[in-house]
Amino acid sequence: MEKGRVRLEGHTHQSIEGRVKTEEETVRVQLTRKGLLWESDSDTEDEDLHHLASCAVILESEGQPESDVSATVPEKTLHEIVEDKLSRQLTPSEEQYLAKVEKRFERYRTLGEIHDHDLVRLNSRWPIQSYDPLKLWPEPPQDVLEFWNYLAAALLERKLTYPAFLENVTDLPGTRARLQSWREQEDLPRWAERIREFSQREAPCPSRGSCASSSRLLRPASKSAPRRRKTPPGTIWLTRSLRNCWNWSGPMPCDCR
Repeated sequence: MEKGRVRLEGHTHQSIEGRVKTEEETVRVQLTRKGLLWESDSDTEDEDLHHLASCAVILESEGQPESDVSATVPEKTLHEIVEDKLSRQLTPSEEQYLAKVEKRFERYRTLGEIHDHDLVRLNSRWPIQSYDPLKLWPEPPQDVLEFWNYLAAALLERKLTYPAFLENVTDLPGTRARLQSWREQEDLPRWAERIREFSQREAPCPSRGSCASSSRLLRPASKSAPRRRKTPPGTIWLTRSLRNCWNWSGPMPCDCR
């Protein structure tokens, strides 16, 4: 069996759990000690493959320190999660896409940040706007599935898409609810600062006298006779005459020439 195809998920004196990846499928094996023998169980219907996977897990466990099963269960890869959900093997193109996501996740775990140029690998239309780290989640993702859910939400927010086979493992409503709550909390201090700045724009009156003078300046002007502009002689008569001519359908009167 090639190296890397057998993976232990638990190993104690009484039981061994593991999985074996073959060309056809991934077989999960559970072995229980019965006296000096091992009793095996697996999820494959192929009897020869069952025996092969059981022997591979036993051989892999030899030389490995025994430990509690709950403490040694490794984190599932996104590839395994998706295959479990779809109940089928992934196509080469699907495996290639998941490998890109998992590589981004490992990079994030190592560096503690993610950038535009990382995510352009998942969709070539992802906009590269800066070289600063992106803020895509309120808290660091705990596993690759949570990491993917945040990436899926970010893609859709930018009107971008991701492969349809990932729909079954993507929790968009839950992810969007967490993002909305986080963004509302992020906005609260900013709104409080804006309100404080607005309230400080109206400076208090420095003295009583100045307030009184200000009120006098703002007091409406007293009512007085409106000032009339001087009109040149004949303007009023000319205006009336033009109005008469506008409504006149016959010859123009001599006084309107």
